[in-house]
Amino acid sequence: MADQTTPPIVNLDSVNEAGDVITEEIFITAANGNNYDIRNFCIGVTLFEDVFSNVMMGNAVISDAANLIGKIPLQGAEYITFTYKTPSFTEKISKTFYINKIGDRFFSSNDRQAGYVLSFISIEGYLDNTLTISKKYSDTTDNIVSKIFNEYLKTTRHIKKAGTTATNFKKGLGSSVTIVVPYWNPFKVINWATSRSFGSAAEAPNFVFYESNKGFYFTSIEELAFKQRESKKLFAEYIYFPGANMIQGNPKSNFTYTKPELLQQYSIVSSMKPYDMLDTLKAQDYGYHTSKLISFDVTLKRPTEHVFDYYNQFKTFKHFEEENHPTFSQSTFRNPDANRVVLTKYHKIHNDAKDPLFQKWALQRNSLMYDLSNLKIEIEVPGRTDVEVGRLVNFLYPKNIDKNATDLAEDTLDPYMSGIYMITAIRHEFVLNKHTMYMELVKDSCKRELK
Repeated sequence: MADQTTPPIVNLDSVNEAGDVITEEIFITAANGNNYDIRNFCIGVTLFEDVFSNVMMGNAVISDAANLIGKIPLQGAEYITFTYKTPSFTEKISKTFYINKIGDRFFSSNDRQAGYVLSFISIEGYLDNTLTISKKYSDTTDNIVSKIFNEYLKTTRHIKKAGTTATNFKKGLGSSVTIVVPYWNPFKVINWATSRSFGSAAEAPNFVFYESNKGFYFTSIEELAFKQRESKKLFAEYIYFPGANMIQGNPKSNFTYTKPELLQQYSIVSSMKPYDMLDTLKAQDYGYHTSKLISFDVTLKRPTEHVFDYYNQFKTFKHFEEENHPTFSQSTFRNPDANRVVLTKYHKIHNDAKDPLFQKWALQRNSLMYDLSNLKIEIEVPGRTDVEVGRLVNFLYPKNIDKNATDLAEDTLDPYMSGIYMITAIRHEFVLNKHTMYMELVKDSCKRELK
């Protein structure tokens, strides 16, 4: 296979400005195996990764004066590969995607140019859309997830390099299930098993299966956060301090960061989207504060009631903050009968039929997952190719005081908005050797108790 075009490569030995990026490769692999370097034709690239999405996806804007669409040709059986690297970093964003759509085409009669947008998705996402499973599984949820992924979805991460998709799957879960899969797609089965995973001991049942730009993960949000917090090493510190010409006296945290030597500009938040801090009516309707489970065993003809009060059991789970408190007050009115859930089970109808143990995960997962949407912000920051969703950051947010202040001392920080957040989604924008990230941050606890 030979590259059909070879434009000059931008080579930066070190970061000159925050957000610098080296575009090492952008090429399309045609159905016949030929590779076409399209760095000179690619105006911009957007990549999406999300803790609540099984796969990555994105789009590339192409300005085509050489009729690539006809020469390759693009016919729905091509792959597109990207490799980006922040100067001086060893970590890269490098992955092959499947081109699933050509859209938004335009033509210019004056300069005989054409343009279009290539939409793409992870190869695993495309495979999932073409496969169905009709099979019985009776095993622990981690084994089911691993079996399905390895049998149906596992593939190469980079089309030119040996090896398969990187995975990081938590093992040794305590939840066993039995299911006869009725022609579901692989990811639908994986998500079904994930929603019923509650781990061992008192581990939180907030498991997720997602893809970051570094690989696939099957883990609980609790464990993901706890490992980082216990190591005292977070991804980065970000500061939102509008109206100040300079930042002085940043409060020292007890954490270290992955790249402490980076330019200070990497820590500055360019913009922040407004957020919804609390919506008690929505939370009550969702069963966030408290709820009641009525579990009915059809085999034994026996109903059982379980009440879950999140405020009273908040401390039984690990959260982002070390000194953690709920994001709602104890005085918040809550009534479990206002949100009742009825689930049926067929325990012991067959010899291998497992008890789904609804009482261990159903209501708990509902509240814990709502926590990851209860306090959410989006920030714009310079891009880095060592980033991935699931990492923790320390976010500094000032109180609503003097907007002309230039000193960011501890007593000027908002005690509820400042603190540890998890990156749950990133929109990467690559334009002209610049990398910008729009990061969704969520917070599941407060340093101080709300009274």
